[in-house]
Amino acid sequence: MKNKNLRHALLISSVLFSVLFSSCATNVGNPNVNDFGKLMEVEKKVSTKNDIYDSFGQPHDVNYIANDDSMWTYYHTKMTMSGATFVPFIGLVAGGNNADTSVMDFYFDKNDVYQKLSRSNSTKYVNQWVGIAKGVKELATDEKHVRVAAEMEKLNLPFDEKVAKSVKDIGIVAEQHK
Repeated sequence: MKNKNLRHALLISSVLFSVLFSSCATNVGNPNVNDFGKLMEVEKKVSTKNDIYDSFGQPHDVNYIANDDSMWTYYHTKMTMSGATFVPFIGLVAGGNNADTSVMDFYFDKNDVYQKLSRSNSTKYVNQWVGIAKGVKELATDEKHVRVAAEMEKLNLPFDEKVAKSVKDIGIVAEQHK
């Protein structure tokens, strides 16, 4: 009986050990979103898309708006496991992640000159099961990488598919930017 209890204790402790050490923060996206030094290098009505690309790299999304104006979007998300995830049994239902997301939008005129910047930060809890369901849908329907590829080709800039697809499911935590 002691042997069986010891095995159970070892199993439970190894699972807890694995969970605790796999719960480090996960960073997704471009950390330059939060680099105010880089933002200071950008000049309104002077900097171009090429300048923004040089400072911040490839955007995560590109959208065209009225009058051939456009918007480049950059994301950065830091995910940490919520405390409920570590509670036995409850963690199976209520477990998930806390997502701290920063979104930065650069707006350009039809001549590809930078006009304004919009930044937002949000913190959101994402239940693991809801996250999986939304993630599957997002991965199947997301077209950000296609828009970015077309923009990079138009500007004759390098396109990195890995960077483009790295935020493919960002809509789970940044729903306002779908």
